[in-house]
Amino acid sequence: MTQATLDTKGLQDCLLDLVGKPSFLNSWDVAKYVRSEFEQAGIALETLDDHYHTLLGEVGEGPGLLLGAHLDTVKPAARDAGAVPSLRDGKCYGLGASDDKSGVATLIEIARRLDTTRLRNRIIFFFSGKEENVSADENPVNLLKTVKARRGIYLEPTVESHATAFVGMGSMGLARWRIKLHGRKTASWNSEKTLNPILLAGTFIQRFSSASQEIRDKGLVIDVLGQDQRLASCVNITQIEAMEGAGVIPSECVLTVDARLLPSGEGTSDGEHDKGQTQELEAVICDILAQLPHLDEPHPRPERTSDYPGYMLKDKSLYEVCATHLRNCGFSPRPWIAPARSDGTLLTQRCGIPTVVIGPGRFDQCHVEGEHVPLDEFLRCAEAVWRVVQYYAYENPDGDR
Repeated sequence: MTQATLDTKGLQDCLLDLVGKPSFLNSWDVAKYVRSEFEQAGIALETLDDHYHTLLGEVGEGPGLLLGAHLDTVKPAARDAGAVPSLRDGKCYGLGASDDKSGVATLIEIARRLDTTRLRNRIIFFFSGKEENVSADENPVNLLKTVKARRGIYLEPTVESHATAFVGMGSMGLARWRIKLHGRKTASWNSEKTLNPILLAGTFIQRFSSASQEIRDKGLVIDVLGQDQRLASCVNITQIEAMEGAGVIPSECVLTVDARLLPSGEGTSDGEHDKGQTQELEAVICDILAQLPHLDEPHPRPERTSDYPGYMLKDKSLYEVCATHLRNCGFSPRPWIAPARSDGTLLTQRCGIPTVVIGPGRFDQCHVEGEHVPLDEFLRCAEAVWRVVQYYAYENPDGDR
């Protein structure tokens, strides 16, 4: 069967439009644009929440293929603030160019090209209004728990290079803690009569770096659909908060510990390996806190703010379909366990929709200064995704409706 191809100019123009819209903290402008484009394509999108502006819509009948991307972005780097989106040197520059407006643009162009008269399957479109910097419990994906689909494709950046693209078949687990170190607020010139929590934070960081080394050194070679991938736990302190005035020793300093842990099991696995590492790391944190100087009361126990297991899908048929079309578009595909959670993780674990992650953005351009996407890679990977969608939409390999 002859496959339709995407309109490369329309796709490129759509990306530039999206990159020019604000998307940090509030993704309303992006959501409004997406709804308008889908409406012109004859597909209605419903707003699921008024806070994040998450969108959901579907067309056709059948077991269901869910397609998703996220509308929001991280905060722009200081040097990128006020920068004008641009096309130059064969690349599109601007906030979200790779993560994840490249995915959003691809789904818009797919909606424009989708021939609903040929559908033999139900296609569900999902746009999360808040994927970045949100806990798993607050993530808009939770609004999809009643949505039924046989499989999903989430469009996050997975292109590694001009020649290589990943197919995300799982992710490492995550555990994250807020650690509160208490002192006594006083003027900076009166420091001899207080306990400075910022200095305590320095001591904690030094001891934690040493004590957590054994966990960071742990590695695991796992078989991902016949290809070996070596994974190692990654533990970092990512935030320090103490804002009570430049001339004041604060009453509290808060640290965030972020740990990416080794995956175990498939899909909705309880992740016993993750839990073991999580407990081990929390014990290290508590032991250091107990040894730090304190005032009348000991420092409080760490607050675990995120905790979910890693996982690995074993749906080889879905991988092979994605891999085939990536090859046909000039990429060498590789199955991959991602170091970070995406909405694909939550769609799999919380909604019961086995979801792979594949998208036209550059993986190394996520959350960086000068974010961009090479246009050739973007267009080729978007085309590969479109061909996968056509396979499931028009041919319905499951043979049911």
